[in-house]
Amino acid sequence: MRRRRFPGFTRVEAVIVEAARRFQTDISTFSNLVIRVPLRRYQTEPLRAVLTSMFAREGLEFLLIFPRQSGKNEAVAQLLVYLLNIYRRVGGNIIYGAQSIGQDLGIGRLEERLDNPWNAGKWNGRSRKPQTRSLGRASIVFLSTHPTAHTRGQTAHHLLVIDEAQDQDAATLNPSLPPCAPPTTPPPYTSAPSS
Repeated sequence: MRRRRFPGFTRVEAVIVEAARRFQTDISTFSNLVIRVPLRRYQTEPLRAVLTSMFAREGLEFLLIFPRQSGKNEAVAQLLVYLLNIYRRVGGNIIYGAQSIGQDLGIGRLEERLDNPWNAGKWNGRSRKPQTRSLGRASIVFLSTHPTAHTRGQTAHHLLVIDEAQDQDAATLNPSLPPCAPPTTPPPYTSAPSS
């Protein structure tokens, strides 16, 4: 009996996933077929804008504002899994900056989405500081944005994410995190409006 290339998928789904793997052109398709937690249109539109800027090396900055409990963290986690899959052979870092609780939530959601039938058992994590989650040669590096944290020395080769931008101290962020990014890396700042 031949071993299935994509365990957990039907034969038809495996053919579709293989096509998505080859072309990996759409986060919505990836979300539906690989992660199996479909994103809504209001989530995919800003993610497509970020991806377009990244792949065109435009270096644009984005502020993603979602109402509370509307899936901002889910959208960002799926974007990160998508990018890990794209860059798994090329390598490079994505920096995710957040306060302590945001880091824990970001890591937890990312791990949940990495445990999809395509990536389960293929990713690894490092719990010492800075924490990382890697797939192949690509990594997400989690850095603290707390004012007393020492975040220098990391490079965002592909993307810089700042979680809950409205809660961040600009005086702390400006000197420490943006220099992580080369000039063509767009930092999408994620935020939820204050109640």
